[in-house]
Amino acid sequence: MKWQISKIEVSSFNAFKYIFLNLGESYLLTLDGPNGCGKTSIFDAIELLLTGQINRIQNLFSTLLTKNKRDYADNLFWNSRSGENDFCIKIEFINDDSKLVLARHCPVAIFKKSANNRADKYENFRLYELPEFGSSDFTKVNQRDNNFLDKIFRKNFSFLNYLEQGQNRLLHTRVDERKDKLGNLFNISDIEAEIKGCNIIYGKLTRHINDPERKAKVEALREDIATLRDTLQAEVGLVGYKKLSTTDVQLGWDKEILFSTYSEVDHRAYHESVRKITALLPLKATIKTRVHNEKIDAEIVCNEESLRSLAQFGKDLGKLDELEAIKKGIDELERSASIIKRGATVISHEEARSLPSWADGRLEWFKSQIKSRNSLREKSSANANLVAELERLKRQLLEEHKKSYPDDQLCPLCGADWEDRKSMVNATEERTKQVSESLGQDGKDLFNLIAVMDAGLKLIDTYIQDSLKHLKLTFELNLHAALTRIKLLASGNNPATGEAAKRKDSIY
Repeated sequence: MKWQISKIEVSSFNAFKYIFLNLGESYLLTLDGPNGCGKTSIFDAIELLLTGQINRIQNLFSTLLTKNKRDYADNLFWNSRSGENDFCIKIEFINDDSKLVLARHCPVAIFKKSANNRADKYENFRLYELPEFGSSDFTKVNQRDNNFLDKIFRKNFSFLNYLEQGQNRLLHTRVDERKDKLGNLFNISDIEAEIKGCNIIYGKLTRHINDPERKAKVEALREDIATLRDTLQAEVGLVGYKKLSTTDVQLGWDKEILFSTYSEVDHRAYHESVRKITALLPLKATIKTRVHNEKIDAEIVCNEESLRSLAQFGKDLGKLDELEAIKKGIDELERSASIIKRGATVISHEEARSLPSWADGRLEWFKSQIKSRNSLREKSSANANLVAELERLKRQLLEEHKKSYPDDQLCPLCGADWEDRKSMVNATEERTKQVSESLGQDGKDLFNLIAVMDAGLKLIDTYIQDSLKHLKLTFELNLHAALTRIKLLASGNNPATGEAAKRKDSIY
């Protein structure tokens, strides 16, 4: 699925007071012209809309300008010569029969405050999804966050790739600086993730190789090999050795003749050494126990985090996969609920296909309704489209009002006082009927079609809400967060099977 740009409209941005480009269905476009004609500004507008910032401007700001300064008289991006016109970048994307209109918009009043004119104040340029290219409906209903772009373009758009002005300096910069610059042109997140994974594996292998217990086992095996070799040689025949050096290397306390000349001081020192060795013999088992416990202490210190997690969560350590599956189900249901909340006036084929719990044949029926809706929308007037959307929002408001205030007699739309809720709803339906009858036939058909589609979506929404309620009762948020953190910090060792899990003997 590949999106391409078909239309670009820029108002009050950089060098442009206003510019409109109709690119049609072209796959390859070239912008040509002298310096200063606005080629880079076009690319800047596209990058700002799709990424939320302009990388080369951000780099210049962080390098050249004073970060502590807050107030600036002029804004770097807004064209003040355009008068009191709002800042706006609008782009239409096409993909076969699908269209998507995105915009970055900022009211001119924002630029009147000097604190908003810092070059890194990108949050003022808010992202909107518009129903059509000619729309200027910059409301909270149409506002989106930058994660919305990741959901739309995650399979076929990684980054806006183009050579920025001045990047020929790559040949004259340090290696690490060239790497950072090239990282702006290519999506290297997957490679970085693989490098990070390799570093984790390298660390685990290093810890395994340098593990004291493992080294001790290796040394013991080497001693066993040496013993077997000596045994084999003894079976073959004794090997005679001759002393080559005349130096006496015999231990002082192991001499056949202890004292060449008698000395009382040497005699007392000898007896003291013998006494200490004799005193240590009964403590042989105790010393072995102490050495064993010191190894256990070292193992506990090495695996302190894992042992603490084992003691804290116990048998719950194996629930992460189950909680991940529940969280994935909740995320999918909430994504479907957000699609339904937008209403039948804007839902697309792809969004309808992603919704769960369609009865047999209902999905194909709903797709045909979407096709009819699009056809009627093209035939009917803008007022009919607006009336259909207002009716949907009004119906949604009444339903939410009923949930929160079931006995309230005040109309949530105008504030009028009614004798009972039934009278208020009947009056609302009568007014809806009057508005519907004032429309043309196409407008009426569109109005009725939207109502039917919303009714179909409401059945699925009921299923989604019931499923969400059930899943959220079984999902333990705090346990999931703790187990996820443990998984990331896990070293690969299982303290429950190591020396740290054995009972520590006391030598006191």
